[in-house]
Amino acid sequence: MSQQSIPNRVLRILSPSDIPVLGNIVEGVGNLVSRFGEAIGESFLYGGKGLYKIGERGAAVVIDGTEYLVDELEEVGKDLISGPGGGMALYFGAGALILFGPGVALLVIAATEVAGKLLVESRHPSDEEMAFLARVFGTTLPPAKKIILTDLASKGGEMALGGRAFVVPNAAGEYLVNLGAAYANPMAYTSDRYATPGKLFVHEMTHVWQDWHSSNAAATLLDQATDDDYNPGTEVRRWSQYSPEEQATVVDEWFAPQQLHPGTPGCSSQHPFYPMIRDILQQGDAPLETSNGKVVYGAIGAKYRTLDAEIGLLGLPTTNEYSLRDGKGRRQDFEKGSILWHPKTGAHVLQGRMLRKWEEMGGHAFGYPTCDATGTPSNSGIFAQFRNPAKGTHGAIYARSGGTIHAIYGGILKKWAEMGWESSPLGWPVGDERDGARSKVRLQSFEGGTIAWHPATHAAALWGSLDQGWKARGMDQFAVPTTDSTPTPNGVGMFSHMIRDPNRRIPETTSLYQNRSGEVIEISGTIRLAWKDLEWEKGRAGFPVAAQREFGTSKILAQEFENGFLVAHHTLHNHFLSKGMFAAWESLGGHEWGYPVASEASTPCGKGSFVHFRDYTDGTIAANIPLGAVRSIYRTPTHGHLPVSGAFHRFWRTHNWEKGSLGFPSSAESPLGSTAGVLQRFDGGILVWDATRKLRVLIGAIATKWSELGETEWGYPVCGNTSTPDGSAQFAHFVVDPKRTSEERSIYWKTRSEACAVRGAFRELWKNQGWERGSLGYPLVDESPAPLLPSAQIQVFEGGCLVWHAEWGAHQLDHDMYMAWRAAGSESFGIPFMDATPTPNQEGKFQHLRDLDTPSFPEVSLYWSPGTGASAIHGAIREFWAAEGWENGPLGFPIGLSSPLAEGGRTQRFQNGVLVEDARGKVTRTA
Repeated sequence: MSQQSIPNRVLRILSPSDIPVLGNIVEGVGNLVSRFGEAIGESFLYGGKGLYKIGERGAAVVIDGTEYLVDELEEVGKDLISGPGGGMALYFGAGALILFGPGVALLVIAATEVAGKLLVESRHPSDEEMAFLARVFGTTLPPAKKIILTDLASKGGEMALGGRAFVVPNAAGEYLVNLGAAYANPMAYTSDRYATPGKLFVHEMTHVWQDWHSSNAAATLLDQATDDDYNPGTEVRRWSQYSPEEQATVVDEWFAPQQLHPGTPGCSSQHPFYPMIRDILQQGDAPLETSNGKVVYGAIGAKYRTLDAEIGLLGLPTTNEYSLRDGKGRRQDFEKGSILWHPKTGAHVLQGRMLRKWEEMGGHAFGYPTCDATGTPSNSGIFAQFRNPAKGTHGAIYARSGGTIHAIYGGILKKWAEMGWESSPLGWPVGDERDGARSKVRLQSFEGGTIAWHPATHAAALWGSLDQGWKARGMDQFAVPTTDSTPTPNGVGMFSHMIRDPNRRIPETTSLYQNRSGEVIEISGTIRLAWKDLEWEKGRAGFPVAAQREFGTSKILAQEFENGFLVAHHTLHNHFLSKGMFAAWESLGGHEWGYPVASEASTPCGKGSFVHFRDYTDGTIAANIPLGAVRSIYRTPTHGHLPVSGAFHRFWRTHNWEKGSLGFPSSAESPLGSTAGVLQRFDGGILVWDATRKLRVLIGAIATKWSELGETEWGYPVCGNTSTPDGSAQFAHFVVDPKRTSEERSIYWKTRSEACAVRGAFRELWKNQGWERGSLGYPLVDESPAPLLPSAQIQVFEGGCLVWHAEWGAHQLDHDMYMAWRAAGSESFGIPFMDATPTPNQEGKFQHLRDLDTPSFPEVSLYWSPGTGASAIHGAIREFWAAEGWENGPLGFPIGLSSPLAEGGRTQRFQNGVLVEDARGKVTRTA
């Protein structure tokens, strides 16, 4: 029965007992049951007096998952008897709790008060019994004081055990030989199975011999406890090919061969099993002379015997044992291999290519084997481990089935072991350890990667894409890894930290990172330090996506990451720019435009981001530039990335950046017409730097108006926004040619009104009147062509109107005149060719105009007096009134406009009468 098929009906047993007579038995049972537990994956706590299940109450046993207290066990036990040889069974009777298994019966003491009912006799074998056993075993059994014979197997009733015997070691290294009915005189005892006296005794003592000579007593006991195959057959095989019970039967059949070999005398040298008895069972530590005359002895001889001597694994020896050069180790060669021995490692076997590889590696200088060649857990090859006791070093040789064989040792072996040997990501070695390109570096290649070792960095393993990227860069000629291929904390990529030259006193650090796309990117120098400060790939930059690059010979480096660029300089701070910001910076000339003062940051309002820059000259920050930023790039969702520099930057900075009246930049700098000046627009205004090297600031409605007018096509500012003396408005003056003061123009803006432009003759006339302080006040609209007379220009002000015509120039209509002019039909009534003039009697004022819609352009007039207001007069009525002396005649000043008559003609009132013009144009006075 294999270990995996051990039944677990009894999972854990509590058996505290302190009765001296039973102490050894309890310990022995506890020891064996503990090993059962290890084999089936259960846990036991052995406390010296029994087995305890932690956390449970009192003495109890668990059967098929149900826990029973001691006082319930007697009734339970009656229902669980299955008899010897039929799986695992539990029996409780005569105060004993007995666990049965195939080929074994174990006593378990359940509780002190129960154990007190049980009487077990025990003793050491007598001298006569030891002499009897020597006929079979020679001197290879343990001494009598280590053997305890008991009658335990007969307790609990013949029904329970059937007189079966069993062997269990105890914690003190003694062997409990539980003989049952054979206890009183084992040399004379017979039974149906063991018909020859002493045969049972020999059989059970063979189990003692097995455990005494086993290198793994626990495994031997487990084999004995689970073995139900007693028949070795008549064909002679190698000793190791028999199961424990078959071996015991081989011995008891040679002792008394009635069953398998009837007619053959017992203990006969002619018996087919005799060579095994002689060479295996009886030899002990005595030298063994093989059939070809060679001698095998000592530890090598003991090892040879466990391998069935000359009929076994190694065949006949080809040399006698001889010393190796270190004076400590010993070796003996055989037909099929060698046994190597050292007092600190023991005797172990090497064969075939494993032996040849060991010799190639220097033999004992590489190390002595600490185990025989063993199959790997993956069943894909074999390995052997080695130790050089003089140096304290360790090594191993691994041979893949159908593949290559390679040696591994030192720090590289330790690293590979920590990773899981050939089951690790590295897989099997594909080469021996070798020197690296750099001094003191050692390398070893594996299926899936490489291990590099240096005394300063120890061993680090690279595999997958990181290993490939490292190899592509020249392996240790590029850098020596200080960490393994390691998953990033978010599990997305991999990395390994490295140092350029571990032999330098202060080596340079670098790293390889595998990003989300599987690319391997190098991160080094100041950029690596900056990225580290940003919390590696967890920070705002993300994973690297491109290699580091330098801006010409500027010593400025940049590297692209998922979310932007890191910019670095060996003497300056390192900063992070988003991809859009970096692209804008590069388009401006990169370092030639300036070096970032800080990483990209959000504006206080949260609507954009920015980076400030300083001049960069010949690899250093320009010494003559004051501290602080001298240029910036600002980003907004509306305008994108826009630079601000020079005088514009100084003004904007000193006026509270985007929080001031200008707001965010809305354009880059652009040429100021054909002059050497430039301008830049902002959300709240425009900055202008003209040929006079002066900064002009236009904000609000004035800046908007200037842009509407065509900016430099309309005129260049000679001043920025300026408040009028009364403080109710702002203005800015402009010139058509910034190098001369001719053709001046202005834009005026009064709160809650539109900005208005004033130029040419209108501006000159308005200026001469004292600007807005004159009778016209502030302009209300821009100059525009007269709707009914495009050859004339009109501009309305608070106090009147200015009218211009090429024939007569510009003239003013004050408010009253303007209102009368509008009522008379504006430009269709006439165009003034003179300004308003006081009447000769000084009681009013008048203004003559030309009617351009009538041939010969007859005059028309506007008259005003305090008593009559403004009136328009024209045609035949004007001629009649003029003939009578104008306002000085009998009619006085006109009142209002003329009115049409139903029958044709018109009429107009005056202070002292009414004039009527009939349909034929004749004028008469009616009152």
